[in-house]
Amino acid sequence: MKLYYMALSVILAGTLSGHASDTRVWTDTKNRKLEARFVKLDGESVYLQRVDGIVHAIPLAMLSASDQQEARTLPPAKDAAALLSVPTNASVSQAAAKIDQLVAAGIQRANLKLAAEAGKDNGQNQPGSTRTPLKANPMTTDEQFVRRIYLDAAGRIPSYEETVNFLSSTAPDKRAKLIDQLLDSEGYASTMFNYFADMLRVNDYFNRALRGTPYRAWLREEMKANTPWDKLVYAMMTAEGKLWTMAQRAS
Repeated sequence: MKLYYMALSVILAGTLSGHASDTRVWTDTKNRKLEARFVKLDGESVYLQRVDGIVHAIPLAMLSASDQQEARTLPPAKDAAALLSVPTNASVSQAAAKIDQLVAAGIQRANLKLAAEAGKDNGQNQPGSTRTPLKANPMTTDEQFVRRIYLDAAGRIPSYEETVNFLSSTAPDKRAKLIDQLLDSEGYASTMFNYFADMLRVNDYFNRALRGTPYRAWLREEMKANTPWDKLVYAMMTAEGKLWTMAQRAS
């Protein structure tokens, strides 16, 4: 979910609609109200999920005295870790930083486990584990990166000219720029289409007489437009009309 850290006065500006069984009305020190679900209390920040799904971090001191007490006594939501992991609409740098943080935490936990196993006796008066502690891999070289990103995003290796242009660039953000460039390319749309066409079992023909060309064309355009998965499924589930006109009617 999209994560913000802002004053309660800002997030109360919007009109809320809809209800969830585990939401309640939270009140700040100025008697402004927000319907939201409690996610967790982390230090002096309260994480609340609005009814539209967006999660906000609110300073505990901005809540009323009774709500502060409530936040201190409530247990974290079961899905708190997932909600606060990687924001859906995070920037590239935010997402990368969060992923690095999660990987580092995983390596630390694994090494603690290895250290504990090494301290155990295996019954033969020998250490229980002699494995080398884990450590993060070094950052990829530009040569490794340019090959991998083209394969991942465009489904092909870079050309000689594309490789030379990238390697010769001295721009500090050239990797981020290349990612953005490839995400806007026909290669990315084609790669995503191939993935989803396989997952959805898209065929060239629905039967001997009926081609699936309109559906395939519609799906390819949705991939190119980066349509969210929920909207894509909704369009497919609510499509009307004939199969050969579904491309026009579904969207």
